[in-house]
Amino acid sequence: MSRFSPLPWCKPATAIPFPWVLSCIKTYIGTLLRWWPVPLVAVALASGSAWFLARNQPDYYRASTSLMVGNNFEVATPDRFSVDLSNTLARFYEVLVHREVILQPVVEQLQLPVGWWKLSEAVQTSVNPQANLLEIHVTDSDPVRACGDRQCDRRAPDQL
Repeated sequence: MSRFSPLPWCKPATAIPFPWVLSCIKTYIGTLLRWWPVPLVAVALASGSAWFLARNQPDYYRASTSLMVGNNFEVATPDRFSVDLSNTLARFYEVLVHREVILQPVVEQLQLPVGWWKLSEAVQTSVNPQANLLEIHVTDSDPVRACGDRQCDRRAPDQL
C-alpha cells in the first residue's frame, strides 16, 4: 500500500484507507483555529469603513418630466415624415435645454442660488424616438436646486 500524500503539507496517517485525508482535515482545522481573528478583523474593518463613508454621503434629489414633441399621439395614423420631424425636433430641444437662453429664465423664476451653468451640469436629457418624448431630469444634493418648490423624489445615489 502506497503512502503517497497528494498534498505535501499533510503528513500521512496509517489507520484509515486514505491516510492523508484525516491529516489534511486536522491541518486545516488547526490553521483555522489559529488564524480565525484575521478574517473577522478584515470583515469588521471593511464594514466599518463602508458605513462611515456611506454615512457622510449627501442625499440626492431628482425632478423629472417628459415632454411630448409633435402631435403624433393626436392623429390616428401618423405618417413617417411627421415622426421623423418630431424626433429631429426632440434632439434639437435636447441640446437647447442646456443653453443659457433656456436655463437663465428658469434660474430667475425659481430664484435659485446658482448660475445657469451650474444648473446645466445638473440637467440630464434623453430622447425616446419610439414615443417622441423628451425626458428631462435634474439631480442635485439640494432639494431647492433640484425641484424648486415642488416635492422631490428622495433616493440613494445608486437608485437614481
